[in-house]
Amino acid sequence: MKRHLLTLAGTFGLLLAVASVHARIAGAQSNLPTTQPATSAGPGSNAAVPGDVIAVGPPALTRQAADSALDFIAFTASEVRHVKNMEIDQAMRDKWATYLAVRYPMLAPADRMWFASAPDTMAALRADWPRIGWVNRMTVRQHWAEAMPGILQFVAPVVLTSQEGASRQSLARHLGDMIRQQQLINLVRQQQQSAATARDLAVQKELFNNGARSITLQTGMQSMANDTINLMHSYSH
Repeated sequence: MKRHLLTLAGTFGLLLAVASVHARIAGAQSNLPTTQPATSAGPGSNAAVPGDVIAVGPPALTRQAADSALDFIAFTASEVRHVKNMEIDQAMRDKWATYLAVRYPMLAPADRMWFASAPDTMAALRADWPRIGWVNRMTVRQHWAEAMPGILQFVAPVVLTSQEGASRQSLARHLGDMIRQQQLINLVRQQQQSAATARDLAVQKELFNNGARSITLQTGMQSMANDTINLMHSYSH
């Protein structure tokens, strides 16, 4: 479990890093400063608001950080699906906060640091994204799409309990569609692997049968040859 979550946190960091690289390039070209994501909950961070802590750390996880992490997921998903303004209702935010708070103490330190710093991370993404040109955005979206399966796996319990009554434009409905699509892709891959395995077994069986037939044929021919020789010897006497 921890290995999967560590990979997930690394995935979140990769999503932001890809966008930040292109933003720094765009900022250098336009001589505009770029915003750097926070790597820890420092003095200027929003990750330690008194009275807002929903899970102990260190660092402590606040409700604001949980909301920002969900906003980050919504932002990347909307870009991957080319759908703007995915709605996140309060019920889903509450379920997500509860879900993340329960799992937070089990996360590795690096994972907790990422989630606790989500408000600063989301602020950096919002500041940097407008600076990225449309060509580079296509590259970023491709990287985000490749990383999305791991994120979908993590948020699935919240998504599947948040779709009922949600609007068609809601994050829950869109992520639900993406989860079902990913499940279909996984099913097709499993079937392809099973078919490939079956083909390999069939080939091996055919090779074995051919070998057995060859041995049987050779034995029969040798027996016929021996019988013929014996018969010829009997006629010669």
